[in-house]
Amino acid sequence: MGERAPDPLLVWAFGTFHVAFLVAALVALLHVAAPLGDLLRGLDTVTGLALYLVLWATTWWTARAVLARATVGGGVDRLALLKQGLLWGGVNGVCFLLALVLVLLGPRLIAEGEFVALVLVAGIGVAVALVVGGLVGGLFALLDLLLFRLAGWPRRGSDATTDDPERR
Repeated sequence: MGERAPDPLLVWAFGTFHVAFLVAALVALLHVAAPLGDLLRGLDTVTGLALYLVLWATTWWTARAVLARATVGGGVDRLALLKQGLLWGGVNGVCFLLALVLVLLGPRLIAEGEFVALVLVAGIGVAVALVVGGLVGGLFALLDLLLFRLAGWPRRGSDATTDDPERR
């Protein structure tokens, strides 16, 4: 399956939906688990917006990669979407973590001469971010498949391998 440029509106829609859903879910979970005001008190508007934009940019990029590899003609290959969602979800987790470490934690640790701590945080964090990001990417791929089905998109994969539009 060759890679081709996916529909830009579809990439934008899925990337934006994934980030908005993820942030809303995390805020809801944090609100239930702990006093949200205490957790957000140290986060100013500029930092929060910057984190959101970094997450949106990495998610847009990875959604583009997933859709480029999983859309075929006018349809979507379900198995490819799941596999690519797992793979690129992990990549997204790692990219976002590295951005966090480099922007928020890195300068402080470097200023204090804590290079070993920075390497350890980044190294352990990459492994965790790869697994967690992959799981989240897989869940979003399943949600995307549901949205494709609700939208009535033609499917390609195990049950729709024909080019005959009447048999899809």
